[in-house]
Amino acid sequence: MNSFPKHFFISCLAFACSQSFGASADSLYISLSAAEERFLANNAQLLAQKLSIEESKANAIQASLWSNPTLDIEQNIYNHETQKYFPSGVNGENSFAVQQLFDLAGKRSKRTGIEETNTRIAEFTYYDLLRSLKYELRTTFFDLYYLRQTLNVYDKEIQELNTTVSLFQIQYERGNIPQKDIVRLKAFLLTLQNERRGLNSDLFDKANTLAIIIGDTTGNVIVPRVIDQQRAHVPLSRFTITELNELALSNRYDLKAKEESADLEKLNVSLQKALGVPDVHLGVRYDRSGNYIPNYYAMTLEVDLPIFDRNQGAVQAAEARVNEAKTLYEQFRRSVLLDVNKAYNTLAQNDSVFAAVDAKFLGDFDMLIGGIISNYERGNINVVEFIDFLESYKNSIVQINQLRSDRVKAIEALHRSVGKDILYE
Repeated sequence: MNSFPKHFFISCLAFACSQSFGASADSLYISLSAAEERFLANNAQLLAQKLSIEESKANAIQASLWSNPTLDIEQNIYNHETQKYFPSGVNGENSFAVQQLFDLAGKRSKRTGIEETNTRIAEFTYYDLLRSLKYELRTTFFDLYYLRQTLNVYDKEIQELNTTVSLFQIQYERGNIPQKDIVRLKAFLLTLQNERRGLNSDLFDKANTLAIIIGDTTGNVIVPRVIDQQRAHVPLSRFTITELNELALSNRYDLKAKEESADLEKLNVSLQKALGVPDVHLGVRYDRSGNYIPNYYAMTLEVDLPIFDRNQGAVQAAEARVNEAKTLYEQFRRSVLLDVNKAYNTLAQNDSVFAAVDAKFLGDFDMLIGGIISNYERGNINVVEFIDFLESYKNSIVQINQLRSDRVKAIEALHRSVGKDILYE
């Protein structure tokens, strides 16, 4: 009976643990730090949010400006006594008035304060968006990296199985091996090819997602480059859940935005009360010939009388929004703490499994691989047992790469929940 070449298994193991992988000539090899630099410079969502901050700053400037004065000019069109149009001099009438609006009760400063608060909310929204997108960037980056590691194993197994099936086909036609062996090998090869096709589809989806996040428009296939498979990590045990909660309350910008929104409603109450105080228009008027004396000069004052409308309804509505914003803030604060607790427990469980499996799982298969080859070559195991081992070996690689990817996600989920990278040295 012909056997699989011994170098196939050695190649599989080396390929699975290697960090090098094949890619086309138009691939974009990129490290995580380089991806993050591109992300900060090119991500459309971040750039749009930056413009929103500038818009809020411009609104604050606008709110601080004084109202423009108004100019009122009056000119006599036709003097029926002199039968002249637009008469001037002693036979004509013209007048003008200039008025300036003066906001009372600090309306202008209150509007400015509201817009300044909106600017802070826009800034906090930017940093919160940065937090969320950075999580998506890192998890997608490592998902893509470990998926490529898994595909390496499939590629190598498929390549070698194609060769082996061809050799077995020849031996089957010569009557040296039974038909059931060649059928089983072809069925296993077909299974590998179908699984690889699904993984390859996932790979391109994640590569496209990463390209959007970092703003890459070249169309090149993105290939993550990781020098060390894992970063230097600070042990999770260094932090208590109480410390993590405190970090989240001081570093989560979405929580800060909620707090500013509550403060914004308080400022709005103050503004609505101020709007109930009428403003004053002060000015001067000159009238050449239309008053009781020629060349008439006067001071003008215009003010609404707050008899019916003192903005009562708007004040009441603003006060209701204060209570609403306070309730939403407290609810969101609790959700932040729950988020931290969930991320902490998930990472603790993931670390426990990672420490128990990752260090020895591949090592166990390494020790078995030589014996399986030897036993198959001597005919001590049949093709079914042999395929079972290959399937187990392939599944172990898939599971370990998934475990590594899940651990990265758990670390980044904790960082996202506390709003700060705390587990990287």
